Amino acid sequence: MTKLGQLKEELKKLAVEIRKGKINNKEIQRLNGGRAGFGYRADANTYRHMHIVYCLLRGRTMEQIENKNREHNEPNTYLINKYMEVYREEAICVN
Repeated sequence: MTKLGQLKEELKKLAVEIRKGKINNKEIQRLNGGRAGFGYRADANTYRHMHIVYCLLRGRTMEQIENKNREHNEPNTYLINKYMEVYREEAICVN
């Protein structure tokens, strides 16, 4: 499997974990009277940055991936560069 394929599989696994985390969080919130932790948000942040890398490797621009961001909600360029180094071998545009 190519590096790009591995990245796509990891994104799929993270998406499932995020969905499970949201369901668990709602259940915990119901039991604790509205208070719960947000453990799935760390997975969501990781997913966001890995998705940006996946799109960049496929030839998209940042404007095409995330057109608008709220103030202080810009993507972390350090994480993006870190993931790019891991998956850069497959940096051929696959349109």
